[in-house]
Amino acid sequence: MGPAALHSGRPSLGTSVYDIVKDLQADVESLAFPISVDGAAQAAEQRTLLLAQLEDHLIPRLAELSTPGIIVVAGSTGAGKSTITNSLVGEDVSAAGLLRPTTVEPVLVVHPLDEELMRASSLVEAVKIVTHEAVPRGIAILDAPDLDSVRDDNRATARRLLESADLWLFVTTSRRYGDALPWKTLTSATERGTSVAMILNRAPKASLADVRMDLLTRLREHGMERTPLFVIEDIGPHEGLLPEEAVRPVRNWLTTLSGADQARAVIVRTLRGSLEALPPRLNELAQAIDQQVSAKDLINSRAKEVLVECVTDIRSSLVDKALLGGAGAAQWSLLATSSRYDKIVGRSGYAKGSPFLRTRRADSAARAEESFKDIAEQAALDVLASARTRVSDALAGVRGGEFVELSEFPDRSEDVRAAVGDWARQHHLLVSKFLETSSSKQVDAATRALDSKSLDTITLAAALGVAPAGDLARRLLGNEIEDVLAASTAVLADEYDQLILAEYQHIHESLARLDLEEGASARIRVRVAELKALR
Repeated sequence: MGPAALHSGRPSLGTSVYDIVKDLQADVESLAFPISVDGAAQAAEQRTLLLAQLEDHLIPRLAELSTPGIIVVAGSTGAGKSTITNSLVGEDVSAAGLLRPTTVEPVLVVHPLDEELMRASSLVEAVKIVTHEAVPRGIAILDAPDLDSVRDDNRATARRLLESADLWLFVTTSRRYGDALPWKTLTSATERGTSVAMILNRAPKASLADVRMDLLTRLREHGMERTPLFVIEDIGPHEGLLPEEAVRPVRNWLTTLSGADQARAVIVRTLRGSLEALPPRLNELAQAIDQQVSAKDLINSRAKEVLVECVTDIRSSLVDKALLGGAGAAQWSLLATSSRYDKIVGRSGYAKGSPFLRTRRADSAARAEESFKDIAEQAALDVLASARTRVSDALAGVRGGEFVELSEFPDRSEDVRAAVGDWARQHHLLVSKFLETSSSKQVDAATRALDSKSLDTITLAAALGVAPAGDLARRLLGNEIEDVLAASTAVLADEYDQLILAEYQHIHESLARLDLEEGASARIRVRVAELKALR
């Protein structure tokens, strides 16, 4: 993209750049990084910073190049940013002092005749605008919060304001210029094409030459050898503005920048650099989105795999009578003792019993049936708890320790109660049909000696895997009852399957609500191609 496209306002090519960046803004806004894979937090932070640059700098600049150039005075805590800002203006326009942080509300100082243009900028939402005639026309000086502020909101504001800058005026001191954070921030700025100048503040006269040389070496090592460097000597303890001669070189330089051609050159240089720096930043976001989609698919498939294993294990346990038989044995012992089931089958091999015992057994069976259903319900809840634990353990190892925080699993107590109730009703239908269609004298004798509720309860316990109940069912109704018991156990397994399917459906729907579009990264890469085509 040539300078003419930027200088000319918004001609055909300029309009194309503007429209691409506007579309890019919408695409970046739609991105989300909800799955905590490696790099997700960094990608989310980069998205926030990129949006700030688009909203506060690139889009306003592409829309109107004549808006004053934003010079952000940035630096670490106690570097003297506010004092330098006030001294450049010649008046206290931004709070300065020993109390940290001093710059809580960022201050943007602009010439009165440029105020209207600045108020059209999105920056007005984040800063306090102050007008002063000492500020040269065509530029605006922004005193930003500390990069290393103790307050999270100050640090976030500082990063956002730096994204909106046409030029950074970075303030450091002889004690702080070696800190890692400033150089990390400066390197990031130059990678994004931002113009930078530096002020070495409070430089001790005795070691000034050594400090200045070391600082110039560091600038060169970071690829910033063309960065203007201003030195303000240490004048000792003082209050208020710095002496005129201390800040005169910086003020003169700003005055030079404020000329129509010079200011426009800085603005265009930073704008061009910012646009050229977008593709690698966007490619990183696209890769991060691809990681999110891959993690989502992997989580979904891993959860499905684990839950299928749970279904297989449950069916095997039901067939082997291992899941419920032990829990039902104690309840069966109480029922068998109270109802004298050991006296039902006589020497003839057929069931026998008096009307009195028939009624007594019916009452006991009604109570016992509810207990057996409670056992089946508790087993279902245990199955679900085990399935959730197995899924959580499996997902904890997805992609080397990465995991997804799904919304909390719902309480399935009512679903479990309904599932066991459906099984009990279908069991009753199976037994009733067997009794109605059987022509066996053994079955006929059993139906005369026992009511339907007792037969239901005996076979219900047998279907749960209670061995003595299965033995009694066969003695009462013959070996043909085995098919009924197997069918009933299969129905219970199906009900458990549906409960586990609901667990998978919850995971699947939770992942769907993350709103991760597979085409999101492709759209970002399309914007990268469009930006590269304009070079």
